[in-house]
Amino acid sequence: MSLSGNLSEFSLADTLMLLAQQKKNGKLSLQQDDKLGELFIRAGHVVSIKVQGRTPEVLIANALAARGVTTGKSFQTLAHSSRASELKLSSVLISKNFLDAEECELWFRAAAEDLVYELFTWKQGRYEFEAEVFKGAENLLEYDLPIEFLALEALREMDEKVKVFEPFTEHKQWISIANPEYEDYDMGEDLYILRQVASGIALAKLKERFPFSNFRIYSKLEHLRKEGFLQFRALSAGAERKKVGFSLLEHPWLFIFLSLSLLFVVVALRLSSLKNPNQTEYPFLKLSRSLKNSRQEALLLEYATRKLHIPIQSLQNVRN
Repeated sequence: MSLSGNLSEFSLADTLMLLAQQKKNGKLSLQQDDKLGELFIRAGHVVSIKVQGRTPEVLIANALAARGVTTGKSFQTLAHSSRASELKLSSVLISKNFLDAEECELWFRAAAEDLVYELFTWKQGRYEFEAEVFKGAENLLEYDLPIEFLALEALREMDEKVKVFEPFTEHKQWISIANPEYEDYDMGEDLYILRQVASGIALAKLKERFPFSNFRIYSKLEHLRKEGFLQFRALSAGAERKKVGFSLLEHPWLFIFLSLSLLFVVVALRLSSLKNPNQTEYPFLKLSRSLKNSRQEALLLEYATRKLHIPIQSLQNVRN
């Protein structure tokens, strides 16, 4: 059986429900502009999925890398060895203490579901179903996903998306614990979110540490806020400036350049003072007058008095 059509005329939900009702097995390919998606179906379940080259394994690898647990290369090695030994990748991750059993199951299920839900947002483009074709389905899902469940959840997510996204301003939220006694409660899956928040984390960083869609993350965060376990606040302008100040550590070459430049200025001023010891203060005063920021001027004068042993009274008298 071969089935093809336009998503604007026959939606993905309709297509999947038809295939499930007829108990068809095979590959469903979708294309919207330059975006590609593949679903592999067997006995009314989605057994493998890939969207724009992303699989659940890829999303999980990225989340573990963001936590500093492993690297993409080492994760690929683990995935390859698990396939070669016919072990489940989840079992390997648990044995390596990367994830516990409950969180591992949550990750594999949620990552696969969220990729399917992403395809449901494609309203334009084409689809094509090829019966009994499983070529390209190397990474079978560890947990089969019923088509009926996926369709209902995807429709619910689309209905609630605007409401769920409303409280969040992208890259401007800071998340922190409101109730430090959360470990004493039966939190279920939400416990993993709370543990990552710890003493506080930016929303963007938190999202990187889970293989979930924004909708899933935002839904969990809002639920925990309403229950009194989390609090949100926007990053203040001062906090943003502080973040920029520390960004030099993330750009070592810029840091080295600025350090060498400062060293050059200090050496030049020192040599100038040696040539004309009676005018030691003037190079510093000339430079200090060019500085509009009083904080920078104060630091420069402090350096002159402490490192070059120039009397502060002499500097102030000449400057005045």
